[in-house]
Amino acid sequence: MRVTGFNHFAIDAVDYESSLFFYRGILGFKQLATVHTPESSSTNLSVPGGCVVELIDRHGSAKGSCARASAAVHHLAFDVEDVEASEAELRKRGVDIVVPCTILEAFNTKVVQSRDPSGVIIAFRKNLR
Repeated sequence: MRVTGFNHFAIDAVDYESSLFFYRGILGFKQLATVHTPESSSTNLSVPGGCVVELIDRHGSAKGSCARASAAVHHLAFDVEDVEASEAELRKRGVDIVVPCTILEAFNTKVVQSRDPSGVIIAFRKNLR
């Protein structure tokens, strides 16, 4: 098997509307499509660079049962032009900052980490060189 790229990742949204606002309204991802079934609704959002975030609304069944501790994903990382400006924008919008702007020399990276409304850690990073 030869993997040719990364297509999308899906998040069971604890609070679907807040998650949609976070990814669309704060991060500026473009909403592509929403599919509704009796069990759930899934919304795809385009991430610059070609990836897709899929938000899943289980019509209330995920609330309370989709705790951060049960998630298999530790964090998602997005490249940004300016880490400090990204942190300032996140703070201005009331987003929970987990790790303020930090330089990680071992990874040649500057990063700030926040949480999305479902508790998933979101890192915003830029290579140092």
